[in-house]
Amino acid sequence: MHRATTPQRLYCVSGLLEVRNESSIELVKPYHCVQWEQGELHETIALEDAQLIVIETNSFH
Repeated sequence: MHRATTPQRLYCVSGLLEVRNESSIELVKPYHCVQWEQGELHETIALEDAQLIVIETNSFH
């Protein structure tokens, strides 16, 4: 696990992901996304070949 250095969104374009934070585990399928706040611990594991888009920014509007 690692800490998000900025607020982050991870979009799954294809494949299947397992995403963990300090308290939960979630499956992320294509066309879904997850978000982390700055400092939040998280980990992403590809359960299948996957294409992702990760956006890091100071804030999401």
